[in-house]
Amino acid sequence: MLNQFGEGNDESLEQLNKGTFIIDAGTASRFYAGVENTYKKRKQKWLNKLQQSFRMQEPKTIADFEIVLRNGKQNLNPLIVFITLKGIPDDLKKTLKNDLEAFVEEIKKSLQDGVSKSAGGSEKMMILLNSFGINSKSEKIETTDSGTTEILPVTGRKIIF
Repeated sequence: MLNQFGEGNDESLEQLNKGTFIIDAGTASRFYAGVENTYKKRKQKWLNKLQQSFRMQEPKTIADFEIVLRNGKQNLNPLIVFITLKGIPDDLKKTLKNDLEAFVEEIKKSLQDGVSKSAGGSEKMMILLNSFGINSKSEKIETTDSGTTEILPVTGRKIIF
């Protein structure tokens, strides 16, 4: 299942979340290495998608830039769900979460440096970039009874259409 998720199969997240991980002394290091390897693969896939979005769409307007950032943040959600799976030990969750936050902040800083060097509309772009990232304080990740994972906004309300 870890390999499937690492290759980009988001459907395997549900199965991973339903399962339980029983770790004993002989499998702990292999499990940690497998999770870390899967995490690194998926993180690289996300970065490649983000870079491809910037190359393919070449955002010329602020609206285009906003779309690319929104898609990048949306594509980050499966990785956020992965690092919060209930079967992953808490110390590993914390390590992965800290790494992902630092990685996204690095990408954000790189984008901010690029925007600050360019002219025209950079203030609006900087505001958009400030909202880009993992909002661990403003969002709560919750698993429902059906096994699906939902990210709730800070208000705690869900909007149902």
